[in-house]
Amino acid sequence: MTIYCTGSRQRYNLRWFHCLMFLLLCLPVLNTHAELSAFLDRSTILETQTIELTLRSDKQGEPDFSPLEKDFTILGNRTNSQYQSINGRVSSWIDWQLTLEPKKTGELTIPAISLGAEHSEPLSLRVDPLDQQVRAAIQSLIFFESEISADNIYVQAQLIYSRKLYYARGAQIYGESPPAPEIAHAVVKSFSPLTPQAVTINNRQYTMTEQKYAIYPERSGNLVIPATNASSYVRLRSQPGFAGGRTRISATSEAYTINVKPIPATYPSSQPWLPATQVTLAESWSAHTDQLVVGIPVTRILMVYASANIGSIIPPLTPQFPKALRAYPDPADISERTMANGFSGIRKESYAVSAQRSGHINLPKISLTWWDTVTEEVKVASIDEHNMQVALNPAAPNDLADNSPIPETQPASPEQEFNIKDNAEHQEQNAPQGLLSSIQTVMILLLALLIFFIALLIKRTSLVYTIRRIYQRCFGVSTEIQHERNCFEDLESAVQNNDLHAIKSTLTDWLAAHYQLAPNAAIQVFCRHKESQQLFYQLSEKIYAAQDSNLTSAAAQHSMPVVAQNLEKPIDTNASLRKQIIEQVKSMRIQNSKHLIKTRHNDHTLPDLYPL
Repeated sequence: MTIYCTGSRQRYNLRWFHCLMFLLLCLPVLNTHAELSAFLDRSTILETQTIELTLRSDKQGEPDFSPLEKDFTILGNRTNSQYQSINGRVSSWIDWQLTLEPKKTGELTIPAISLGAEHSEPLSLRVDPLDQQVRAAIQSLIFFESEISADNIYVQAQLIYSRKLYYARGAQIYGESPPAPEIAHAVVKSFSPLTPQAVTINNRQYTMTEQKYAIYPERSGNLVIPATNASSYVRLRSQPGFAGGRTRISATSEAYTINVKPIPATYPSSQPWLPATQVTLAESWSAHTDQLVVGIPVTRILMVYASANIGSIIPPLTPQFPKALRAYPDPADISERTMANGFSGIRKESYAVSAQRSGHINLPKISLTWWDTVTEEVKVASIDEHNMQVALNPAAPNDLADNSPIPETQPASPEQEFNIKDNAEHQEQNAPQGLLSSIQTVMILLLALLIFFIALLIKRTSLVYTIRRIYQRCFGVSTEIQHERNCFEDLESAVQNNDLHAIKSTLTDWLAAHYQLAPNAAIQVFCRHKESQQLFYQLSEKIYAAQDSNLTSAAAQHSMPVVAQNLEKPIDTNASLRKQIIEQVKSMRIQNSKHLIKTRHNDHTLPDLYPL
């Protein structure tokens, strides 16, 4: 009994001994996978070379690499997951491989990197400086040259920054060109193509790439243009110690600090600030100002050119229009033109202008104040005052002559209205009777000629029938008629969609196709009819009234003015306006299709061009 008990205790102790040995054998393995290991591919490098650091762990996550940024630049970071199975033993881990560039020479330390609760051991690295001969050779292979146009500029004025990168024929650059400088509180625009050029310096061939930037500071004070570092891999083909291999070298451009001056005290505080080297104003009309007709719209275009600046800085013009004119502005067109020495800003303002009476109408002077950055003085660009000669509109008998000028002017504002009816009654009293008599005579002759041609067509029924049959059987519908039909369908679609801009555009297209004229000329013909003229103006008023309601308060201070007018037959809703436009177009089409005369047997007629 005693022997049995002793054997049982021995077997029990032996079992505990085996468990303890198993845990001791597994302990090194557990410690190996529980830590974050780190190792370098080399322990000594040159200052132009890079080093590969590898971190390994079996835990998921992302290590904290920020301690490396003190002495190294992280050029690359690659992640690699590994998995292996040996004799049924499975293990997995993750490798982080970093490419590091030293920031200085000497004895450096790779600091401990943490991943959660794990930490790597610090590593030592020696960075040797380059030999002076090799350093001089590298500096002659790649270098920067930079310059600025001025050390002192005014706020929002143009500063030119030029940066040239040279690299010799013995080097090959791998990588992209340096990016544009990042400057706080400034607009930076590139204006030169990056085209490599071959140059010779000290009897050595170089490839040069030049980058030019126009810089516009947005506030006064110090403006800092940071240095640019062009770090690239270069193949040194003939330098000792490199054996034609690739090495990483860098070249740094010069940094600049610019003094940005505020708006000078001599500049008028009531005028918007506009610095430039030259400002020019220009004006053009779609028709000669001595050939205008009452009620027929024309286009007035005002152009502003500002050298050594961009278009967005040019303030809106505030032209004054007499009460005898009604003006609608189009959205301003802002652009830039690239010049050899920077940019030239352009602002284009267009106005649809219609005269409400005949006679002489005076257009006031337009002025724009600006600051000459060369002579540092206030200057004014202007368009001189000039007169317009407006003729009577035969289709509008209420528009009569009034040769007396109207001195009152006002900004073209949607809120201001001009009463045509009262003005027409005043003009009717002063209309020259001789001119009215001549117009009536011409209209009578035209009416007699029209009656003659209608009678001639009625008598030539067989000829009309023959032409009609040839048209129907041989030629079909012409491309011009098909185009007119398409324009009419587009107009109907725009009317159904209640799109006022599309209605105006498609109506213009239909008029051009219907009259076979240019769009502006077709609109003038359309507006010769009183009802058509009222519809067209009412449509324009609704469009620009919608645009004005969307202007912000800041933009409204400089928005283009418009003179509105009360029509004799106001149209209260868009639905009513759309309906009247379609009815007017159909009425015009029917009136112009009266040549569809039945044959003597009333069994053959020329089909309508398209259904209305």
